[in-house]
Amino acid sequence: MAEAILRDLAGSDFEVFSAGSKPSTLNPYAVKVMSELGIDISSHFSKHWQDLDDVKRFDFVISVCSEFEAECPIFHGDVGSKLRWIFNDPTNCTDEKNCLELFRVIRDKILESIKEWLEENDMRF
Repeated sequence: MAEAILRDLAGSDFEVFSAGSKPSTLNPYAVKVMSELGIDISSHFSKHWQDLDDVKRFDFVISVCSEFEAECPIFHGDVGSKLRWIFNDPTNCTDEKNCLELFRVIRDKILESIKEWLEENDMRF
């Protein structure tokens, strides 16, 4: 969700990548709540950070993980600035209504974090 939101807000100013330490399948609830913002992520897929080995340098790396996650992705390549944003994992839900609500909450928190970060760094969106 973070990749798609950043692309939507400032994709003309950034080359945006998304990858993690434990790739998995695309969550249908993420697809649904992002479509509510007019952002289609249905063709996105999960990648491992090692899939980005051909990228030589990143100006920013933003790690997104849960406060309870024992292993938050850490990128050790050439990076200008590293940030770590903590969001609870919305996949720990019980039914569709609950899952959609949890995904909306996290989507909105990610959206606000990205907007604040862009504003703090005088980047337009």
